[in-house]
Amino acid sequence: MGIFSALFGGKAKAQSTDEKYKPVLNTLNTEQIEFIKDKSKQATEFVAKYSEFKKESEMEFQYLDASIENWKNADQNNREKPEEVIDIIGALFGKTLVEKLNFEWKLITDQYGTDFTVIDKKYFVNGFPFSSVQKSVTENRPNSLNEIFGLIKEQLQKAEKDGEFDERN
Repeated sequence: MGIFSALFGGKAKAQSTDEKYKPVLNTLNTEQIEFIKDKSKQATEFVAKYSEFKKESEMEFQYLDASIENWKNADQNNREKPEEVIDIIGALFGKTLVEKLNFEWKLITDQYGTDFTVIDKKYFVNGFPFSSVQKSVTENRPNSLNEIFGLIKEQLQKAEKDGEFDERN
């Protein structure tokens, strides 16, 4: 778990779909919002350092994935700590999902605890940016952020077309 998650009460497990426990969404406080903004800016530098991303370009998920993979292959004595990478790329991954999918940041509380999520403004379709990046960093999951983006887009399409996902209240 990254520093961000530890500081703000994150969890390692994703939410359950257990009908007995309805997840509760809360708005981020000022400190949490500023943390995400700061870490996202740091991440842009990181992604430019470890991928072909150019700062004037639009952020794409393949740059995030490439930067993580290239960072993993960098000299361990001269690279950022895994916790830093989880926090900065987690913040930028969430920010990019928010921008591309018109999501919003929330804190979600369920039977497992509280974690940060990005969630659609109409449907209960969401992702866990920090947990996703943690798995990409600590496990062998190349291209996982781009794949997660694709899965979330599929879920949104199903929600809009087939009503497979609940609407938020």
